Amino acid sequence: MADLSDFTPGQVISFELNTNVLASEYKNCVYMGQVSYDLAILYDDVDAVHSNIYSTLPTGTVDDPRGYNYIIVMLPTKEKKVVGIPWIKDPITINESCIFTVKIYDADLNSSEKIKRALNAMGFNDLEITVN
Repeated sequence: MADLSDFTPGQVISFELNTNVLASEYKNCVYMGQVSYDLAILYDDVDAVHSNIYSTLPTGTVDDPRGYNYIIVMLPTKEKKVVGIPWIKDPITINESCIFTVKIYDADLNSSEKIKRALNAMGFNDLEITVN
């Protein structure tokens, strides 16, 4: 079972689930905290989800959604999701990424494609270039 003891609300995390019944990958989610069953049911029908995925979870997983805790994460779309801790496959990655803003003042209009190619060559593919 995933260990969340070192996580603090606000951290950006990525993880996969132990099941393929639900969306199996959670990338760049904001960890909002760990909650009990009583709070988890306020966000989602965790009884139904548990029932649907239990047979795909690792052997030894408690067969009672009241028997374990949950985390709440905010997806990049700002949607909040509840995830049972036994549903999470280790490891959980803490993403320490950020957004850079670079202003180049002496470029011409034809430079944007060159800049994009240079950044792509360095491995930066998720980017946006604005020409003013």
